[in-house]
Amino acid sequence: MAEKGTYEWSSRVGVVKIGATKSEGGTRGKSYTIGGSSNIPFFF
Repeated sequence: MAEKGTYEWSSRVGVVKIGATKSEGGTRGKSYTIGGSSNIPFFF
């Protein structure tokens, strides 16, 4: 069996904003922000 390890993550996942509302100069009614988490995104 493999040993359970301890891993530290000091970075953040990049933030991507999709769409721009009218107040931001775009044509969309809604915008979505994806990412920004501070935990490990995946580990194999």
